[in-house]
Amino acid sequence: MRRVMGRCFARMEGRGAAGRLPLIHHFALHFVLRGEGATQSDLARFLGVTGGYVTGLVDTLEREGLVRRVRDESDRRRIQLKAGPKARRFHRQLHAQVLESTAPLFREWSDQEIDALRDMLRRLAGGEDRPADSYPHLSVRS
Repeated sequence: MRRVMGRCFARMEGRGAAGRLPLIHHFALHFVLRGEGATQSDLARFLGVTGGYVTGLVDTLEREGLVRRVRDESDRRRIQLKAGPKARRFHRQLHAQVLESTAPLFREWSDQEIDALRDMLRRLAGGEDRPADSYPHLSVRS
C-alpha cells in the first residue's frame, strides 16, 4: 500500500497539500486526526518507526502548524498530539488530491472489483467488524 500511495504522491509532487510534506508525514497526520490524544509512542508503533524518528516527524508537523504537543492534564508526564482546524483543512485538501490522482487507476475496474478490493483492505486493516460504508474514503466513484 505504501508503494501505491508513494506512486500517487509522486504524480502529485509540487501540487498543493501533497507537495508540502513527505508521504510518511501524511500518514502521521491521518493517525493524529483519527485518534485524538495519541502520544508519540502510539504514533511510532503505528508507523513502525523509532521514537527518535517520530520526534523529528512531529517537529516538522508542529512547524507547519498542523500538530501540537499538549501535556495530559491527568498525567503531566504524558504528552498528547493534537491536531487543529488547519490540520483538518490540510487533510481534506490532501484527500481530494489523492482521490483525483487515484481515480484514473480504477476507471476500467468494475464496481464489484472495487468492492472486493475495499473489503480485502478492510480485512487487512483489521476492521472486519466495521461496515463497508464506514470507509467512504476507499470509494473512487462519486
